[in-house]
Amino acid sequence: MAKQQTAKVAFVTGASRGIGKAIAIELADAGYDVAILARTVHEGETREHSSTFSRSDTTPLPGSLDGTAELIRARGRRALVVPGDLLDHPSLVDGVATVLHEWGRVDVLVNNGRYVGPGHMDRIVDTPVRVLRDHLEANSLAPVVLIKAALPQMLERGDGTIINITSGVAYEDPPAPAGEGGWGLGYAISKGAVHRIAGVLAVEHRASGVRAYSVQPGFIATERIAQDMAAFGFDAATGAPAAVVGKACRWLLESPDARARNGQCIQAQQLCSERGLLPGWSLAAGPDLVGSERDVLLHYLNKNRNAVVRTSEGLGDEQQRAPGVPSGTNLLGIVQHLTGVEQHWFRLVFQGVDLEIDDSMAVPAGATREQVVTAYREACARSDEIVRACPDLSTLAAIANPGEDGLDSLRRIIAHMIEETARHAGQADIVREQIDGVTED
Repeated sequence: MAKQQTAKVAFVTGASRGIGKAIAIELADAGYDVAILARTVHEGETREHSSTFSRSDTTPLPGSLDGTAELIRARGRRALVVPGDLLDHPSLVDGVATVLHEWGRVDVLVNNGRYVGPGHMDRIVDTPVRVLRDHLEANSLAPVVLIKAALPQMLERGDGTIINITSGVAYEDPPAPAGEGGWGLGYAISKGAVHRIAGVLAVEHRASGVRAYSVQPGFIATERIAQDMAAFGFDAATGAPAAVVGKACRWLLESPDARARNGQCIQAQQLCSERGLLPGWSLAAGPDLVGSERDVLLHYLNKNRNAVVRTSEGLGDEQQRAPGVPSGTNLLGIVQHLTGVEQHWFRLVFQGVDLEIDDSMAVPAGATREQVVTAYREACARSDEIVRACPDLSTLAAIANPGEDGLDSLRRIIAHMIEETARHAGQADIVREQIDGVTED
């Protein structure tokens, strides 16, 4: 019989190191008892973790469930070590059953663990189909197995959260071939599959009290990135700390604003930076600090984007839609227009993606501020991913801007976006001042 406990319980997979470990520790800080699942129980265990068939690597990786459990307990919370393998689905079912037996509930399920081994950094022609199947079993179907085991008791309580750690590879092409700064097909197709789970769950259970999210970490400096991935073109020194993802997951559990994002993909680094969730860290160094050209440009672009969004905070629907000048410009319309501008420059012009874009300021009558702002933030996050995935800011766009001659570089596109977003931020500031006298600092 399940033991009844009062403390909330989180279950985190892939928690022996890296992102999973950081999430587990952050949730312990938030007051959760944490069950942790991975293959590596004790420090120093060896197993194959090479990302390619061209060589073997069984050197121990830093981290273990024992180590993560010790850190959870040091925070005054209980830790439950659950050995499991994402390719051994019965072990996952048994893991959830163990947590329910020992602690009586699972309030939060974080599907972070993923396939580690050959095929991750191999090209299609060099990757056996059986290895592609392993990627899908571990990265896509294992989360489904865990969800099916944990979801019924969440539905019975009318409360619970499922977080799937996704990746930009789910919707972006690699910047280079696998092994040269890109990634293999197995990783891409399996993350593409898991990326769709949260949206389906949100639709199926919207009225149940259970929420589901995809969380996109961005490039994170984990132990394995530092030890294994430099040879494949990935520099851990350029990654964000894993704590960023933990902070984003905690925000989803604690913020009243998170409920409106049910079923959506959350960009962890952008969320953490915009809301100051991790003191001392942001996506870009401030103007008084030295950062890369890319970071400085994105810093000023995001500063202007945030200014636009802030101008409509604290207003009623009619005020947000009210024309502030004879041309009819309104606050929500500016946000919607800039959503289209982001898509136009980064996706249509730079990437050459053929898509329909609405950059008008005529916001549909039924659209809420939350929907309009969320669409804008998602477009901005997609733009930032495109910028960060491109190794050279001098790279020319796929097509010329309609009506113009010549191809713009990515650097010039970012500079234009800084200027255009700043201009609209100024317009929004004027409109807001005419509504209630409030101005942007």
